[in-house]
Amino acid sequence: MKSKYWISIVIITALTIVLNIIAFSKSFCDWYTVTVYRAINAVVGTLTGWFKLPLDEIIMYVGALMLVLIPVLGIVRIILLKKKAYKNFYNGYLKICLMTIMLFLLVYTTNWFIPIRGNVLKIENNSRTVFTDEELEQLRTE
Repeated sequence: MKSKYWISIVIITALTIVLNIIAFSKSFCDWYTVTVYRAINAVVGTLTGWFKLPLDEIIMYVGALMLVLIPVLGIVRIILLKKKAYKNFYNGYLKICLMTIMLFLLVYTTNWFIPIRGNVLKIENNSRTVFTDEELEQLRTE
């Protein structure tokens, strides 16, 4: 029997690939941005609005640290060849890193790649580029 972990990885990877392929259709991107993305943005915006820290940057730094630790821990793994407990820890760490990367790619696809490829976000006949803090706050809360 295949493990639930690998089945999850395959499903997340397939979903990410399919969404990225479909995202080459402007009509799909427009539909997605107006319907699905608005719902996602409302939920995520509400949740992240409670934090004063830039959560996306913190997540990026944690992810970068995780990736830097792979070769470092791999060297330790080579040194401790006979230690089964460390081998199990390292293999688990690699699985966590792979799942994190795959989930990041799926979130990146659904929150950035698809909406940016559509026509909905384009503003025409508007030369205004300076906005007040109040206007930006009102736009964010709507």
